[in-house]
Amino acid sequence: MIKNDAIRIYLKYISEDASCSINITDHLRKVVLERINAKNGSFDPCCFSEAQSFVFNVMESRYFKEFESSTYYAKHRIDVISSGALTIKDIMLCQPLLCAFVEYMENEDGGKLVEFIISAESFAKQLPLTQSNEQAVEDAMIIYNRYFSMQATEPLKFDSKTRIQIESDICLGNGRPASSCFETARLMALRILEQNYLKRFSASPAFVKYLQKLMAQIENNVELPDPNMRKRTFDTSIPSSLFDKAIYRNLTHLDPSLSPALLPLNREEYEAVSQPDCSNSYGTSIPRIGRSRASISLATVDDMGRYRPMYDNSYSISENKGNTRRRLKSKIDKYLHYSVKKEAEVADQVAQLIVADVHNMVSAGSSLRLSDF
Repeated sequence: MIKNDAIRIYLKYISEDASCSINITDHLRKVVLERINAKNGSFDPCCFSEAQSFVFNVMESRYFKEFESSTYYAKHRIDVISSGALTIKDIMLCQPLLCAFVEYMENEDGGKLVEFIISAESFAKQLPLTQSNEQAVEDAMIIYNRYFSMQATEPLKFDSKTRIQIESDICLGNGRPASSCFETARLMALRILEQNYLKRFSASPAFVKYLQKLMAQIENNVELPDPNMRKRTFDTSIPSSLFDKAIYRNLTHLDPSLSPALLPLNREEYEAVSQPDCSNSYGTSIPRIGRSRASISLATVDDMGRYRPMYDNSYSISENKGNTRRRLKSKIDKYLHYSVKKEAEVADQVAQLIVADVHNMVSAGSSLRLSDF
């Protein structure tokens, strides 16, 4: 049964005439086939391991970077924020959001907590690549002397138990520090940021600015047609109300007592404050097709100065019996139409007389000047 499933997967994705080919190499195709059809009759449950690694590497090298800068990832970040489930770990894993958080923490007393977390994570990642034990100890001592020693330049004020634990993990018997020597302190720093700073950051101008950039990235996105991608039937734009909802849900999740009056500026207010002269910049970006359509006339003004539509607008108003407003208007027009029409005719006659008098005066003056010559 399992082998039959493996054969179906092979025929669909890996074989040369596969309907959904993953474009695997001939060598890997041969390896997968040999593992499915082993000579001794056994079946290898890990027969697709190399193929999985191949696909993973292709996705990481060819698509992941593009995805990180796409509107789809931006919409995902907005969804996370609007769900009210934003955590300090999310901030640390998202580089643009981390930059906004660091910008906010520059004016707070907890800036050194963020710096320590970044330093501890960097140390844990670089330690396996550091071959020299002396260099590894030196890197660990730089962090220790800055944040934990009795003479620390930027003390985090953790308890002595944490400091002793860090010292023992740095000075191990093998002469090499443990990769987790700062892990306990790092988790404590994350907890402090979560409890004391995340709520205020979610209401800060730095956070609103970050959210505004996400909205602009989505709304200004222009996707070129790609024949290799399926046709999309959904809209990638973001409703203007989502900007307010994202902030409101996130803040109320962190602190239900917050009222809407305490929320940061909404998108329209933010744009009015941050871009007061944006009307001038947009005025020069009218599409060419829009200009050509703007020159089309739908009405004209005759010699008497009367507005004359060049189209029959009687079809623009549908006779909807259920529309109370239109029915009332039609009733009023029925009784007032005659008097209004008579007044318009009288006004036209008066205007014609005035124009005729002016025309006669101008003509008479021209005749007198010609007779003088």
